[in-house]
Amino acid sequence: MKNSLKAALTAVMLSSVALVPAAAVSVLVTADAAHAKSENAGGKGNAGNKGKSGDKKGGKSSKASKSKGKSGKSLSSTRAGKRVEGMFRKLTGQDKKTTRRASKARIAKTDLMHPSNLGNMNGAMNANTNAVLAHIRNGNTNGPVGHLAALAVANVNADGAQEIVDLQDAFDTLDDELAMAGYDSVADYYAAREGVPGIDPITEIDTATDPEAEAIDRGFGSYQDYLDQVAGTPGVEMNDPLEEAISDLGGDPTLEEPTDITAVEPDPADVDQAEMDLEAQTAAEQDILDYWNKNTGDENDEAALLDKLNERLAAEDAAIRDAMGVDDEADAACEADCDEPIDEEDVVLIVE
Repeated sequence: MKNSLKAALTAVMLSSVALVPAAAVSVLVTADAAHAKSENAGGKGNAGNKGKSGDKKGGKSSKASKSKGKSGKSLSSTRAGKRVEGMFRKLTGQDKKTTRRASKARIAKTDLMHPSNLGNMNGAMNANTNAVLAHIRNGNTNGPVGHLAALAVANVNADGAQEIVDLQDAFDTLDDELAMAGYDSVADYYAAREGVPGIDPITEIDTATDPEAEAIDRGFGSYQDYLDQVAGTPGVEMNDPLEEAISDLGGDPTLEEPTDITAVEPDPADVDQAEMDLEAQTAAEQDILDYWNKNTGDENDEAALLDKLNERLAAEDAAIRDAMGVDDEADAACEADCDEPIDEEDVVLIVE
């Protein structure tokens, strides 16, 4: 019932679109014709100068009338047409479709991961896993899938590299702080904090009745000499930057009997390799950003893209490591077309 009513109303509206302008034109044409007849009659009834004057006035009046007629025709038909068109679009639901299309267009414009914004990185983001593994096995770094494969290899090689570099940096910081404070080792710093080594305290318990004799026995000229030397060489104050450097390497300077560092300094060759692996990882990420045809140079967009790609690779870490350990010339698990990158034109956007 609702569908038949809607169809009937649509037909009525469509007929209105056709009829209203025609009716308006008919009325205006009749008025113009009547005015022209009256003008001619006036011209015949007046002679001489008065007749000419009447013709001129009549001519002006006629032009004004025609101008008003044309203006009335235009406004009348336009307004009626717009009203009918608006009612028709509302009745058929076309206004809602326009709103939905505009909304989807706004979403596509603001969502970085939308296919229209990814450009050639659609191939990297949506590539079949087997395609990525095939590129790794074959050493193919061409195209979007090849760039992603290069990043996958670089990520695996750089795994743990940052920790090695950070550990070496911590040891370098400790050495710098010890040198600035004038110590050769952490043990020397701890000894200085407790006082001058080799000067044991002399107490009444040690001497029972004669601290003077005890001081002389220990090599001092007198007990007062002993007191003067102890007073002149007190323990050093705590060095906050140095103690932080010790703590970073597993030592604890805050205890009554502080502990030495527990970390082991890495081998220099391992440090060099770790630094090269990190540089290769950075280069692989930069290659992707340089290859990305939709890159606007916005650092936030670049970081977001790399985060998404690295997130995908992390989920396939085991398969990637396995592929890196295989030295096959061809990938038997890959279909014939899995090496083909996904072009931007291949991504179909469906918009209602």
